[in-house]
Amino acid sequence: METGDVYACVDIQCQPALDHPKLKNHIVQQAVAKLGNGGYRGVRSSISLQKLEIAASHRSTGQVWISDDLDGYTNSLWVGWIVAPTMFQDNGRTRLFIHWGDKGTGNWWLYVGDDPVGYWPKGLVPALDDGASNVMWGGRTSGPASENASLMGNGQIPHGDYTRACTSAYMKFVDSNYNLVGAPKGQNINVDCNTNYHLDAFDGFLELGTAILFGGPGGACS
Repeated sequence: METGDVYACVDIQCQPALDHPKLKNHIVQQAVAKLGNGGYRGVRSSISLQKLEIAASHRSTGQVWISDDLDGYTNSLWVGWIVAPTMFQDNGRTRLFIHWGDKGTGNWWLYVGDDPVGYWPKGLVPALDDGASNVMWGGRTSGPASENASLMGNGQIPHGDYTRACTSAYMKFVDSNYNLVGAPKGQNINVDCNTNYHLDAFDGFLELGTAILFGGPGGACS
């Protein structure tokens, strides 16, 4: 890349960076909206880009992801922006991406806007052969269990104000027939440490489609 970064495709759970001593024994907190009816062939959203100042050993994301289980293990694809100073050996640069699936080959493509970047071969994620059972939108943080949880989103509780929160808008999924469909309202909401993080449905502007606001300052989480 022009920035000097070199990228290789590996499973997010198998990244060599996760073997680093400072990334072991991490606690994950998340605030997500979830659909779980099965047969999903992709997921799409427009996530507001944030710049966060977090501790070097922490990670924070705004993302979409899909998952399914097969024979006792889970295949998942995670896409969005991430701030992870130790993982990327930078000063907290924010990185952004989005993806969905491919009917012709069964591969899972990564797009930025309308531009294809690359794909995960379907053989790497056999649990997703029949589509994903779950699609999710929201944010996640992780950090050492001995430290306070990190900022999520833009670091503020949403309080229903999209100008002061991280947003995931134009939320859509690709159904079992490869049709791009707007996500319905009323998804299952899961928020860890809900005194420190919130996730709210947002209906303020029709032009944003189905949207959520999420984030929070982190801190002490049991």
